[in-house]
Amino acid sequence: MSDQPDTTKLKVRYEDMAAQYASQVILNTTQEEFLLDFSSGVVPDPNTGDPCVPVHTRIAMSMGGAQRLYSLLGKALGKTE
Repeated sequence: MSDQPDTTKLKVRYEDMAAQYASQVILNTTQEEFLLDFSSGVVPDPNTGDPCVPVHTRIAMSMGGAQRLYSLLGKALGKTE
């Protein structure tokens, strides 16, 4: 096994993509995955008027994927301080 990092180059394609703003995230976990539900914030429920958080996007990630995201976010946030 080599200690060399993987240098495979990937081409990223953005198709059928629209950005959504999210100021709220709800995190749920199982033994095998992380579920991230994103929302633009608290709004009144149209039927009852009670506050609710409408989820517009759900991302399901494996534990390994979540650990890589955690590492990348930590590095990016460290650069902004």
